[in-house]
Amino acid sequence: MDKSINITIDGKSVPMEEVEQWRYGRISNAFHNLKMHEHVPSEPAKAEAKLLKVKLSLGENEIQRRMEAILRLNTAAIKIFTRLSHGKRKFAVAKITADGITSERAAYWINTVNLNAEHNEEYTKVNLAANPDHYILRCTQDHTLEVIECNGNYKTPFQFFITYGDETGLRTPVNPNYPYQSVGAARTAEGIVVGGVRHQFRDTATGFEALLCVEFPSATPSFVVKSHQIHLAAEFSYWLNWAIRKVQEQEY
Repeated sequence: MDKSINITIDGKSVPMEEVEQWRYGRISNAFHNLKMHEHVPSEPAKAEAKLLKVKLSLGENEIQRRMEAILRLNTAAIKIFTRLSHGKRKFAVAKITADGITSERAAYWINTVNLNAEHNEEYTKVNLAANPDHYILRCTQDHTLEVIECNGNYKTPFQFFITYGDETGLRTPVNPNYPYQSVGAARTAEGIVVGGVRHQFRDTATGFEALLCVEFPSATPSFVVKSHQIHLAAEFSYWLNWAIRKVQEQEY
């Protein structure tokens, strides 16, 4: 990954090597969730390529079928967390800076890859490869993204639906210093609001800065929220490297 990308969590710089180690450590768990008994190569790049190949070969419908029981269980859990939280939230926050791309173009490409994957094979691959814990990211209707992923270091995945542009229930305020954002409320399939995202972007002298935030019900175990910060760092650093290449190819 591009070393010009810098990550800050809880006020401390996080080396890219630490992010890459976290990614590699999640791969065997992903194979387990997919019910695949696969050998994990010792080389991280080969291991991630193997996992991506398995996800693509199974396809979205089969992945969801294999996870159906645990998704029902985890949906019940997040509904309980939401009810116990009485509208209060915990926040997973990370900051990323990158050279070679403006905030406008970064926001454009990240929103594009998330909301148009159903119509573009490249976007589907990028979304799945962005994080070992991504199983399904697909747009179900206008500006609504279905997500099946593990949160933080949690062993098993959750399903939720993020409607971008909808700020229902969000507690994170808009920071006027960040002119671009990717924001949305997260719901269960039944429409219960269980959290949301507010990712905000601004230019720097050499590139851009992202202030990333995912909101969880306050009753969510703290280890899930805390470890989701490096989850954010892993996926956004991957998306940003891809977006920077798009800009260099002069696609926008």
